[in-house]
Amino acid sequence: MPDTVFVPLPLNFSPEESDLYLPYQTYTVPVQKTKHFKNTFVAFTGFCINKGGLIKECHHNNPIQHQNYVSEVTNYYFDAVDHPENLIILDNDTNYLVIHHPWFNYYHWICESIFRLWMVRNKLPGLILILPEFYKDADFITGSLEPFNIKSIFYIPNGKSMMIKNLCIPQIKPVCNSYKAKQVRQVSNFYREYVTNKRNFDVAVIEKLYISRKMVRRRKVVNEDEIIAILARFGFTIFYPEQHCFFGPGGDFFQGKIPCL
Repeated sequence: MPDTVFVPLPLNFSPEESDLYLPYQTYTVPVQKTKHFKNTFVAFTGFCINKGGLIKECHHNNPIQHQNYVSEVTNYYFDAVDHPENLIILDNDTNYLVIHHPWFNYYHWICESIFRLWMVRNKLPGLILILPEFYKDADFITGSLEPFNIKSIFYIPNGKSMMIKNLCIPQIKPVCNSYKAKQVRQVSNFYREYVTNKRNFDVAVIEKLYISRKMVRRRKVVNEDEIIAILARFGFTIFYPEQHCFFGPGGDFFQGKIPCL
């Protein structure tokens, strides 16, 4: 059954803002399924097609963008037809797993790919995860995968595509900006337990924390310097994610040339 999500109103809600909040206090999250496919073409970016066309489990349910999805995977397909050296064929009896998609950044990896991985966490010993090769250089990728203790990862060389005999696809969220509270709590607890029990980190409790976007390229707070000056007077700790690796201080999220945010 689909989950119905209830969204509480902001604490400073005023009646004048009713049109902005009241219509969106509830929404339905469709059931995500894990499916297995035979003889599937997998583009470098994670879109998958078979005889039935673009597989719905590998993309968001966004009618406006659907044709772009089809065009992208089609370009990879015909590139493999014209340049057979760009196609990797995995026709053994191994089961492979795809959880990534073209929107490579921190949000989509943590809020979508990790949750797809969570869906098959109990089946991981029998699966080989497929990831683009450059993912190896992204700390937020390698760090977030660490607690899952994945035994085998097949890295796709840049620009290559794949034809896979046995493929497992946990469905991506059909609606991008939707969240299942139960699943979020489960994954949160999973990482918390790993940090405290496996990594043995001393976790400091910070009562007043402000997470800055000052170092990112887009979606910045235009007057953030003014905001930080005010927050500092009230004892807030200012946190810059780019100055920390996934599991602690030191190092950038992404060590290569492609920005993660």
